[in-house]
Amino acid sequence: MAVLASCLAVTVGMVALRSSLNLATVTLVYLLLVFLTAVWGGRGPSVTASLLSFLASNYFFTAPYGTFLVASTQEVISLLVFLFVAEMTARLVAQLREHEAEARRRAWEASTLYALAHDMNASSEPKVILEGVASRIVEHVGVGESSVFLPDDTGRLRLYTSAPHIVSESARAVPDGALSAFRAAEPIEEGADLFLPLTVGEKVLGVLHAGSRRGEVRIPQNIRRMLGTFAAQTAAIIERLRLQHEAAEAEALRKTDDLKSVLLSTVSHDLRTPLASIRIAATGLLQGDLRPDEGAQRELLEMIDTEAARLARLVTNLLDLSRIEAGVLRPDKEWRDLQEVVARAVDHVHHQLRGHRAVAEIPGDLPLVPIDFTQIEDVLVNLLDNAVRHSPEGTTIRITAEQRDREVVVQVENEGAPVPADAAGVIFERFYSVQRDRRRLGLGLAICKGLVEAHGGRIWVERPGEPGARFAFTLPLEKAAPTLTTSG
Repeated sequence: MAVLASCLAVTVGMVALRSSLNLATVTLVYLLLVFLTAVWGGRGPSVTASLLSFLASNYFFTAPYGTFLVASTQEVISLLVFLFVAEMTARLVAQLREHEAEARRRAWEASTLYALAHDMNASSEPKVILEGVASRIVEHVGVGESSVFLPDDTGRLRLYTSAPHIVSESARAVPDGALSAFRAAEPIEEGADLFLPLTVGEKVLGVLHAGSRRGEVRIPQNIRRMLGTFAAQTAAIIERLRLQHEAAEAEALRKTDDLKSVLLSTVSHDLRTPLASIRIAATGLLQGDLRPDEGAQRELLEMIDTEAARLARLVTNLLDLSRIEAGVLRPDKEWRDLQEVVARAVDHVHHQLRGHRAVAEIPGDLPLVPIDFTQIEDVLVNLLDNAVRHSPEGTTIRITAEQRDREVVVQVENEGAPVPADAAGVIFERFYSVQRDRRRLGLGLAICKGLVEAHGGRIWVERPGEPGARFAFTLPLEKAAPTLTTSG
């Protein structure tokens, strides 16, 4: 109707000026009309405009006027050329318009798929990803609703997530279309609903559902094609997450097996040695015919006490290691005096320190530190035990502390053999031991690292390769320490 009105308006205007117009001018005006119709209306209206322009040119602007007869051959050729050019113009412009629309559609599809894929890759949690899938399809693609159905542990299809969010239990029922798509591994369309299987190879991982907007009979073809592409991407990401989960479980099992193997191969010595010593000492006390004197009895009892302490330390280290490996180590911090912690740690290993001289140099003005008393005591006990085992008897083991900016630095130094420079970076790894015979578990320093890092600090070896060994660790102050007050 608009094409007819346009042609009529142009024709009436040119008929009024017919005496001053020639056929060439008339055809150029009609070509302009055909071109504009093709740009605004597309192929159909532009072809109609070209035919109406041809007829109007013949009827109103070629002699004899008012008929479709043409008096001269030249005018016949001009009209035919005009019709051909008008038709070609209409088709070419319409094709360009269609190509532009197709390019816009493809650009929109690409940008939409990119936005959806970006949202999917923004997290590694399946729940978050699939919730984003449903909501982003509604927001970006232009459907009325979207749902994701996944099989449960028994293989039965269940509603996993939806957008808008479904609250009522009755609305959570799995539609027949979803079941059919899941079983047949083919897209199923039921009226305004489209169900797309999420497939990887021949495996069906679930079903993606999209419902058309209110008032639409079915989902448009271009959106169906986009949803198919997105369903394939969703299935690929679900499969990738599943494989990552299985790989993580396999790695955890492998590490557990390695841990068991190392424990079985190394713990035997650490357990057997103190148990054998305890048994020998207990046997000596129980055999009445030996009748050890009071000094010998005390020596045997001290041996039992020392070896029992070693066993207790080993069990504590194994328990601490399991907590560190499980990631459940949470320090219960309180403001404590570091002098008290050091004194408790030294007292805890007093039997091991009998052949050494322990010196603690803790400044009296050192501020209180926020720590888990037991955990930092374990750190110091392990460092002191390590210093005893790696330094000769009669030497000094020194414990110092000082404040540096917003942290306290604690150092434990012995006069034993140097820590090799190439071992400084790995000495805090579990089961690592500088000793070549590998007879010890090598848990103490690994536990120190875990406990210190749980407090937000760091631990390292100072002066590696130089005589003696100095281990240092930091304890952050976090905020101003409370002021100690005394009352008279």
